Amino acid sequence: MSAVELSEIARNWGIVIGGALGLMLALWRVIVANRASVAATRQADIARRAHTAEVFSTAVGLLGNERLEVRLGAIYALIRISHDFRGEYGGIVTDLLEVYVRQHARDSDTESHSVDVRILIEYTETMRRLRS
Repeated sequence: MSAVELSEIARNWGIVIGGALGLMLALWRVIVANRASVAATRQADIARRAHTAEVFSTAVGLLGNERLEVRLGAIYALIRISHDFRGEYGGIVTDLLEVYVRQHARDSDTESHSVDVRILIEYTETMRRLRS
């Protein structure tokens, strides 16, 4: 074998070995990126749950506020949580809002109820119809 042929063989093997190393490094990078992605997704889910729990707690606390607009904001926040997180908060929020209506709807005349109670009566009736 001549020196040129040996040189070509060495070059070809160098290309194969370099390609294999490059492929292994690329695969390793994909694995590392996937692990980082999974960790970031878990972190985002934990942050979302913490934020939702904080909003839920704040809204529940604001239901007792004297100002109507504050109570309405709390009610709408709870309704939004109920819609966005049906599995986790749907039933809890609905039960909570039904208790609120029972406590604040003393008489049977719907027209005499405050705006927040009327909104919740309408919401809870709609939710009952949707469940049926």
